[in-house]
Amino acid sequence: MNAAAPPNFWASAITCSASVVLPDDSGPKISTTRPRGNPPTPRALSTEIDPLEITEKDWDFIHSVNLKAVFFCCQQAARLMKKQGDGRIVNISSLGGIRPWAEHAHYCASKAGVIMLTRALAKAFAPQITVNSVAPGVIPFDDIDERGKRMIEHTPAARGGTPDEIADAVVYFLKASNFVTGQVLAVDGGLSQR
Repeated sequence: MNAAAPPNFWASAITCSASVVLPDDSGPKISTTRPRGNPPTPRALSTEIDPLEITEKDWDFIHSVNLKAVFFCCQQAARLMKKQGDGRIVNISSLGGIRPWAEHAHYCASKAGVIMLTRALAKAFAPQITVNSVAPGVIPFDDIDERGKRMIEHTPAARGGTPDEIADAVVYFLKASNFVTGQVLAVDGGLSQR
């Protein structure tokens, strides 16, 4: 991809996990251990709700998971990266942050927030640290619902994406020079263009 990545790039990469939905007064912490178990599916975090029925609890939960947690993870990661002199942060946003979905207003607002947060932090952390975002489109799992199937039918690529395609986009940002920062890459088969 890009020769600007340091020779020990993959050896220096770490996987971080953090619990920041309810951080204590000292703030969230990042550990450099691999998370255990399977992450929740995007659908588990974005229940379809009529905007007139969204409660404060619904709003707060989605924003705590999708936006607040992202901010505090970026903050803690950037502190570590500043000490070493450079780094790459790649946030996962969503097609829902680019296109409005009426029955997922709270989810869309949180993911649009991730996109703007990515851009703001790219300016704040430059030039040592880049901050970019990948916005996946429909990535079907075994239990894709009818709405997901309809979205795939309207995708110009005429199919859903794969986890490997999302991972490839993340790797691109990890290997890119610091001239690539503040960007959002929609990996959605062209659906965001409809």
